[in-house]
Amino acid sequence: MEFHEAFTQYLKNYAGLTALISGRVYPDFIPQDKPLPAIVYHLISSDVDYTLEGEQNLQTVNYQFDCHGNTDSETYAVYKQLRKAFKNYQGNMNGFNVQLIEIEVVLGKDYSDPIQEHNYKIEFKFYYTE
Repeated sequence: MEFHEAFTQYLKNYAGLTALISGRVYPDFIPQDKPLPAIVYHLISSDVDYTLEGEQNLQTVNYQFDCHGNTDSETYAVYKQLRKAFKNYQGNMNGFNVQLIEIEVVLGKDYSDPIQEHNYKIEFKFYYTE
C-alpha cells in the first residue's frame, strides 16, 4: 500500500466525512458523472531527509486537498471535517507511522460559475515512516 492509499482509506472511513461524501475521495480529478460533494487530492512535493549516514526513514510529503460541492455550505462542511480528520493525528494509518500532520497553507475557495461548483483548497504536510 502506498501512503496516498493509506490516507484515502482513512478519509473514506472517517465518520465525519462518511456522512457527507460517502467515500468519494479521488486522486487528481473527480471521475465523470460522479456526484458531489467529493474530495480530490494532488501530490505537491515529496522530500527525503539525509544525514552523513545516508537516507533517513522519515518521509515528508505535501498534498493539496480540494473539497468540491454544489453549495458553499455543503463544501465548507466537507472542508471542516477534512481539517478535523487530520488535526493532531499521530499513530498508525493503515500501516504507516504518522508522526505529524500540519497545515502547510490554506489556499482559499473558488466558485466556478459555468458548472456552479464550489471549492475549498488546503495543503497538508505529512511526516511518516513505513
